[in-house]
Amino acid sequence: MPKEPRKTGRIFELRVYHSPTYRQLKALHERFAGPEIRIFHRVGVHPILYSSTIIGPAMPNLVYLIPFENLAEREKAWAAFGADPEWQKVRKESVAQYGQISQIINISLYRATAYSPVK
Repeated sequence: MPKEPRKTGRIFELRVYHSPTYRQLKALHERFAGPEIRIFHRVGVHPILYSSTIIGPAMPNLVYLIPFENLAEREKAWAAFGADPEWQKVRKESVAQYGQISQIINISLYRATAYSPVK
């Protein structure tokens, strides 16, 4: 049975984390694949795509896309993430071991068009 179409469009957040080196990008992927995803899910951040650019500018990088029902949900989730004691510990350990593994972070917010298959 097909899913009923969404009545309202979600907000999509695209984050691009630029790493200084491929070694640091590898550490960033390891941190995401390990504790960071668990923390994300606990606080309400549920990315639907993780990727890295294979051809294009500003490489190396980690790219991920997160849907949120609305801006208030987004703000609440990111506030919870930033305040999470496990996240603070994981980040501190990561920086101590690898240095600053993401040099520049680009964040953009989108709303799907009326004809988008993803809303």
